[in-house]
Amino acid sequence: MIEKKLDQLKTTKFAGPDGFHSQILSELTHFIKLPLSIIFKKSCQESCLPNTQETRITPIHKKEEMVLTGNYRQVRLTSVIGKMMESIAEDQLVKHMTDQFVMLSRDLSPDDHS
Repeated sequence: MIEKKLDQLKTTKFAGPDGFHSQILSELTHFIKLPLSIIFKKSCQESCLPNTQETRITPIHKKEEMVLTGNYRQVRLTSVIGKMMESIAEDQLVKHMTDQFVMLSRDLSPDDHS
């Protein structure tokens, strides 16, 4: 699953506050998938996520004069690894909930009670 997420990274995105750029992570997939897997599994076992939520807000010029602050928009840069970890957790939660719903649906099927 980690390898799949690393392969799906958008390599044009900026590096987060941790300095890890998605293109570098993507290129190093073969070397980092095991360490990331260990970190993610340990986090799940301990029900504790590493502090990857540090965010850097960067102003990006969007139009007209650069001296006016209203001509900028804020972009929040967060950790690529943190986003990937959140995505894996979300995928697992959705899968679990879907599986539970399917099992519950089978148990409550009207055909079974005739």
